[in-house]
Amino acid sequence: MKRFWVFFIFSLLGFVFIFQAQFGYAATPEYHYNYFLNTHGSQFSSNETLEIRLNVNTRGETMQQGQVTLNYDPGKLEFQEAVAWNIFKELNTDTSRPGQIIITSHTNLVFSGEAPFAILRFKTISEINNLAQVLTVNKAILPTTPLTPTITQINPSVTLNPSITQSLTPSLTPNSTPSTTPPLSPIPTLTGSGIPDCPNLSGNGNFVIVILGDHFNDLNDFLSYAQKGVDSMNATNLGSQNLQKFTWRVYTDLSQDYGIVIDAVVAKHEHAIALQKQQHCDGNAYLLISKKFPTISDSYGTGGYALLGQRVAVIFHHSIFVTTHELGHALVALWEEYYMGVTANEIGLPTSQSPFVNCAGSSKQHCTDWQQAYPNDPEIDCIPVCGVTDWFRPTQCSAMNNNIDCMDYYNAPSLAAWDEFFAQY
Repeated sequence: MKRFWVFFIFSLLGFVFIFQAQFGYAATPEYHYNYFLNTHGSQFSSNETLEIRLNVNTRGETMQQGQVTLNYDPGKLEFQEAVAWNIFKELNTDTSRPGQIIITSHTNLVFSGEAPFAILRFKTISEINNLAQVLTVNKAILPTTPLTPTITQINPSVTLNPSITQSLTPSLTPNSTPSTTPPLSPIPTLTGSGIPDCPNLSGNGNFVIVILGDHFNDLNDFLSYAQKGVDSMNATNLGSQNLQKFTWRVYTDLSQDYGIVIDAVVAKHEHAIALQKQQHCDGNAYLLISKKFPTISDSYGTGGYALLGQRVAVIFHHSIFVTTHELGHALVALWEEYYMGVTANEIGLPTSQSPFVNCAGSSKQHCTDWQQAYPNDPEIDCIPVCGVTDWFRPTQCSAMNNNIDCMDYYNAPSLAAWDEFFAQY
């Protein structure tokens, strides 16, 4: 409980806040923010109401404000409103030109990462066969001067390490923890990627996960654990059509110490260094496997942690089986389904409506949605506790819970989130 609370102090639905003034970080005058639409399908009938998420990815930079232009076909779509989300709360919308929306938003936080910039609502006027042809995001109109950083004091009593300020989702030890380190896979065969020190371990998809090794002395030892992590994902119910969109790439230079620190109240590592290695290997995400802590007791009962929705996961070698759990956090922002011993309100989350697809708030609206969406799924239920005590989870067995026997099973709402993720690649 104490460990989780301090972890959550640094997070708000998985976003990274950079304390620029404290660490002397200087904003750069050149911005490369990427805006993109997150939709639920591409074909729609007439007279439908569409809710579309406009996301922003800062590509490693920080931002406090941004502006983006969207074009749409007014013969196909009727724009209704743009709603602010909980990071970019100050939203201005210019619809003075037909078929064009200019959205400007601002936040008092200094934000880095990927998050909803605004929620867009449209009504379809006629049938749409391909939404991408009638709604597009133009090149963003970006700020031309450096932003003045704002210090966000989340908890002044906590000393932050300037190497990384991150949102952590720790994984508790599953109830039936194996008594020994899991057996290693055979030494895999590597294939060339054309990048020095970055061969491919498995797959040939468009989404590249770079696997980094921490505190390994032997390359074959590291590769065995890396393969074990890949095998655990391949054993899930994500399906071969989705899994083939991954490329698993390993960084074979094991000389780097990623500075992992974990104790009863904090978990952190040198994210900037790990991100640099990911970028060197031309990856979209990284999975850091560490052998720094010989046993789970040495890592204070933690098998791994992730940056929620930020494509970063850290796994300790003794708990390689939590790879599926942590990547659920890191890639598709799934929430915990095990008992954390706190209410939603106690950690700054809404009680009535859960923002996570795999949890229902106290209103149980998502429970109703699940039952309607998956009427033939015998696993679907509305079970008390989804991380927080006043939310509800959809199934008893789930990779996002802490039962080792279910680490290969994503429940139907979680699978829907994964399908949405894979649809981008």
